Amino acid sequence: MFYIPALPTIVSESKSIRRELWTADEFLDWLEPGIHADLIDGEKFMHSPVNLKHADLTNFVDFLLRSYIEKHKLGKLYREVVAVRLGSRNVLKRLQRLLPRAPTGGLVGER
Repeated sequence: MFYIPALPTIVSESKSIRRELWTADEFLDWLEPGIHADLIDGEKFMHSPVNLKHADLTNFVDFLLRSYIEKHKLGKLYREVVAVRLGSRNVLKRLQRLLPRAPTGGLVGER
């Protein structure tokens, strides 16, 4: 078993500036559908609203990934938002998800 020391929840940048750091569990408990934010090194960062340029770029990247995945029969690409925990103080929300092919030919996770 590993020993993980307690992480500080409040840090001081100066005598007048203090900020609270979030843990991944606290952030995931706070996070609700429709809220677009990431947790980076314990700090919560809200996403800017999506604009058309961003949406067009997302569609283009989706097209490239989907084309490659289908050409090489790697599985299926789904567009959904998932929160990915990267550590005790890091959680990122991402859009694409690959459902890979199983050795039997079906998709992993397919019902």
